[in-house]
Amino acid sequence: NRMIATLTADWPDAFQRCFTDKRGLIVCLFSEQQEQDGSGSWSSELLHYMHHLVKTHPVSNEFVLRKMSARWGKKSNGFIEFALQPPWVNVSPYEPYFRSHLEDAAKLQLKKRGALKQVERGIAIAPSRRMAYPPQTPSGQRVYSYLAGEGHLNQ
Repeated sequence: NRMIATLTADWPDAFQRCFTDKRGLIVCLFSEQQEQDGSGSWSSELLHYMHHLVKTHPVSNEFVLRKMSARWGKKSNGFIEFALQPPWVNVSPYEPYFRSHLEDAAKLQLKKRGALKQVERGIAIAPSRRMAYPPQTPSGQRVYSYLAGEGHLNQ
């Protein structure tokens, strides 16, 4: 409420609202209409203001809020949004990359689903391709020592 009061007082025409999205991030919305009226300096002034607010406002210092670079100053649906991350919300450090590379994110999800289906079917998944099967002789006997000669593993 304190941050909302500050934003309302400082940007009475542009500030719309603050809310928490489904992942727990705090999102502050500003109307984009102000920018269309004047020059492009309005949005740069807002960016500077929000950057300063995150570093100096008592609420952001009290709750250790950080800015989410993937959703910082993003324009969508006639609004400019600024997302703040509280420390209790876990966000993958790879999220900004996957947001901009949707094909890679989809491939990763398919790989995870395929691995989960194999586990459900009871198919063993090798942890590494290097040692999928233990070393064996041509007749099928397992080899316990990798070096020539008898080792302590063969006893």
